[in-house]
Amino acid sequence: MRNAQAIYNEQRLHPRYSIATPCTIRIGNFSYLFGSIQSISRGGAFINTQTRYPRTSIQISTTLLFQASVCNEGYDIEINCKVVRITDSGIRVAFDVTGTVILHQFIDKLESFG
Repeated sequence: MRNAQAIYNEQRLHPRYSIATPCTIRIGNFSYLFGSIQSISRGGAFINTQTRYPRTSIQISTTLLFQASVCNEGYDIEINCKVVRITDSGIRVAFDVTGTVILHQFIDKLESFG
């Protein structure tokens, strides 16, 4: 029998990449959460936060902002997303279906690097 993690990984549409980069989650015009992206894919990201929030699975529209570099190429990324889950270890976000060109360039670089 396969374990739950193996089944979960088989259901993913996009591979995840481990990164460690600071980020900001902007909710509305004036609310900000700060954390660090632990993993990212073309479909979303997992963000570790210092502050613990109530566990929930409600969807909140928001914007993820972060700067990262791969192979000395810098990227400033701002992408619309939804907070889809809050757990004890962080926040899971799903990116807007359309994404952004810069996000896809960043993921392309991660794929070619690793």
